[in-house]
Amino acid sequence: MSSPSPFRLRVLGPVTVSLRGDGKLESLVSQPRPLALLTYLALARPRGLQSREAAMALLWPQHDAERARRGLRNALHELRRTLGRDAVISIGDGLVGIDPTHVDCDAYALERGSWAPDAGDDAHSVDPLHGLHVDDAAEFDRWLSAERTRLRELLREAQSKRAAADGAARQARTPLPGAPLPSLPPFPGTPPDSRWAHCACWYSRTTPATGR
Repeated sequence: MSSPSPFRLRVLGPVTVSLRGDGKLESLVSQPRPLALLTYLALARPRGLQSREAAMALLWPQHDAERARRGLRNALHELRRTLGRDAVISIGDGLVGIDPTHVDCDAYALERGSWAPDAGDDAHSVDPLHGLHVDDAAEFDRWLSAERTRLRELLREAQSKRAAADGAARQARTPLPGAPLPSLPPFPGTPPDSRWAHCACWYSRTTPATGR
């Protein structure tokens, strides 16, 4: 069995990166573009390595090619500095990604159907990717909007399934009309021909007084 990823990216709510099990609220990665890059690399589909050109077009569209490459290198350096060198995977000069064994994301559990809100959170008020914004990056904003819509739909589906499961569990605990009553507990010393007296005695022991 593999050990859990040491870092957790939270996107179901305010976007933060934290050490697993760390109760601190502030994000380890706080600069907008490195945090946006981490989020993109974690959520982009198909999952896996992504094109550096695509990442630069999303997050540095206002820069020429050289400045965009420098911006991407700096953001990746910040992620490696904060999360460790193993957090970022690079293949040549064209592909880059996040190692999921090093950085986990709560959206993955939502996609698998195993997500549950953090303690103290209300599942109905979760706002995916809350607060994430990058200036002068219209294409990233469009990608972000589409991801918010997708995650909100998955949250609605998860809430509906959870409500249905809770309803089924309550129904299973409720006796059906006309169902036979449970058998009476044994009453020591009661002969077989005194079962009606046994019933009356058992009823008087299990029925609360009405005050009359």
